[in-house]
Amino acid sequence: MDKVLDLRFKGQIDPKLNPLFNKIANDVRSNFNDLVSKISEPNKTCIDWWVGGPASRNTLVSPFFHYYCAFHLVDELCRKNYDISEIIVESFALEKILKQYFRVNGKSIQIKYKGKRLNSHFKQFIIPFVKIPLLLFRRIYQCLCAKKTKYLQRPISDKNLTLIDVFVFPGYISKDRYYNGLWDNLNSKERETTFFVPTFVGIPRKKILSTYEELRTADRNFLIKDDYLKIRDLLFATGHYFRLFKIKISQAIVLGIDISSLVSDELRSMRGYSGAVDALLNYCFVKRIKQRKINVRLIVNWFENQVVDKGWNAGFRKFYPESQLVGYRGFVNIPLWLNLYPSKIENDSMVIPTKIAVMGKGLVESTKEFAPSQKVEVSPAFRFQHVWNESAAKPDTSYFTIFVALSIMSKESFNILKLVKECLKMTDPNNLRFWIK
Repeated sequence: MDKVLDLRFKGQIDPKLNPLFNKIANDVRSNFNDLVSKISEPNKTCIDWWVGGPASRNTLVSPFFHYYCAFHLVDELCRKNYDISEIIVESFALEKILKQYFRVNGKSIQIKYKGKRLNSHFKQFIIPFVKIPLLLFRRIYQCLCAKKTKYLQRPISDKNLTLIDVFVFPGYISKDRYYNGLWDNLNSKERETTFFVPTFVGIPRKKILSTYEELRTADRNFLIKDDYLKIRDLLFATGHYFRLFKIKISQAIVLGIDISSLVSDELRSMRGYSGAVDALLNYCFVKRIKQRKINVRLIVNWFENQVVDKGWNAGFRKFYPESQLVGYRGFVNIPLWLNLYPSKIENDSMVIPTKIAVMGKGLVESTKEFAPSQKVEVSPAFRFQHVWNESAAKPDTSYFTIFVALSIMSKESFNILKLVKECLKMTDPNNLRFWIK
């Protein structure tokens, strides 16, 4: 039977190889972090580098870590003389790297590029000239909607403010999803100087105007970024893609092969481009409120260490160096979501908060894994106050209830539901009850 190895970012690796692939991913975390730090060193003062995919170490968005692990998987299988008839890839860079590796190691394995090469090159050339104007138009429209609703804005106190980073999306616009109970526990003086700073996620264009109306009339105070941004900020942020071509990538030797082409390819692929634009607009927003002489005492970043956070933190560390900047992590650490773990070079480059707040003592040391000198402290678990409430639900002894918690990734959720379906074929479903989140 032919043994095909699918190394695409969203591909399907043979289930029998999953344990090995997962073990490799866990084993190489530290080495990968060191590699990204080394590549970042020449670009540590470049904000465009930090809001790009390879520097993010965000394994949900950037394929860099996946390809890094895939390369090690191929090496491991070759050393064990595992029979591979064909390797499927979606990256020109990974294809070239594997071919070079096979030449050096005397291997002959067919590599199949999944897709039409000419079509891929054409898309890479044409997409920026479609996507950039569309995103610029949306951001201009968003600013116009903000201007149209500005008459509803509450006065901004001239006292020292507390600014809290938050995301708003359908169902959670004025309703708090991130710092549950925080606003309720502030006194009147604290409320006067506390403002939530929203970033839109998944808000349809036709809902932008009503979203601003809801934010400006909410019980909580909101400070709207678009009130301060200028047209040249929008042009600067959307021009990010073109500045990436000026970034030089240093050599990155892995298993005797230079894999720096993976970084170059990703930078110019427009993967994660809209997130980079949001990040740069965060940076510009901080610059503009500083120019407006808005006093800020404390800044709270909802800290996932994604690119949008890096723009926010880089701005405040540069323009408000005397203010206290805290990154609040209201969830547990996830080992293979590497961006959650700040690195020393990110701290040195001032793109992460000066202090990180976690939900419990058990999360302190793991958070400092790649940055031992990082300041980490324990804070309330705002999102999880409900665990102290008495449950109204009572178990039904006539059923065995299985809760199915779906992923944020639609493909993963589909696979989970397929597993549920297979389960029903193998057992008596009469006393089973599935609850789907």
